[in-house]
Amino acid sequence: MNRSFRVHAAVPLAVLCVALVATPALRAQAGAQPVIQWSVTGAAQLYDIVGISDGGHALSLTRLPDVGGGLNQYAAAAANVNAEPYRGRRVRMHALIRTDSATMGGTTWLRIDGETGMLALENNSSRKLSGTTGWTEQVTTLDVPATATRIMYGLILRGGGTVHAKDVTIENVAPPASGAP
Repeated sequence: MNRSFRVHAAVPLAVLCVALVATPALRAQAGAQPVIQWSVTGAAQLYDIVGISDGGHALSLTRLPDVGGGLNQYAAAAANVNAEPYRGRRVRMHALIRTDSATMGGTTWLRIDGETGMLALENNSSRKLSGTTGWTEQVTTLDVPATATRIMYGLILRGGGTVHAKDVTIENVAPPASGAP
């Protein structure tokens, strides 16, 4: 059973947290990914997370109409997990994304944080989708150092339009490449 939520980013908020409640049926599914909790960073007052469903594994990030702020603004839908189970391994984020009237592009991103800040980032800027597109698979991998504390991932949208994602997952896939930290 999918449940959808609509959350509006209030103007004074820098970060908007979206708490998702998993249905008992979803939690009982064998092998189901945990429920994802999303927040909005960047120009949160100009963007909205809509259509959250499938325990947070599907969502849309859209630019609100008529809110000003210039078209060169961006927002990111962000989720995070504890890095401990991924340390010393390679992590993969998978999502199917599409865009509607994305003026400056939308894509996925993956970041590894440590105690003192960011350790690695892939923002997929070279793979952003602009305009109106069909579903496109995006897979991003990063090695997770032993000092990692948090893995952050999500969607980013610059300018106007909407970026949609479904089948959002994050998983251990392999030991890091030889020579990786």
